[in-house]
Amino acid sequence: MAISKISAIVQPDRLQAIEQRLLELGVPGYSCFEVKGKGHYANLYTSEGMTQHTCIELFISDDRAKHIVEEIMDVAHTGVEGDGIITIEKINALYKIETKSLCDDDL
Repeated sequence: MAISKISAIVQPDRLQAIEQRLLELGVPGYSCFEVKGKGHYANLYTSEGMTQHTCIELFISDDRAKHIVEEIMDVAHTGVEGDGIITIEKINALYKIETKSLCDDDL
């Protein structure tokens, strides 16, 4: 199975809506964590210019990756500077620690 990793850095207040959309799309799992950084958009109210965002990472079959990204963008988009970014990476192999085997589940 060909697998992709999607990493979406989004506004924290969009997380709940994105999680709901991923559930509706049948995404089997994902990870979320807070990130802090500086990019095109900077927080001018702090001395270091860092902004707070949420990162969502998930593994999905290649044939579903583009659609999942489009759905995340649809929900995360506000039209305001600093909405975030999304990447898709190809994964060579995905192993389940529980079974010590190559993942062959439907993603």
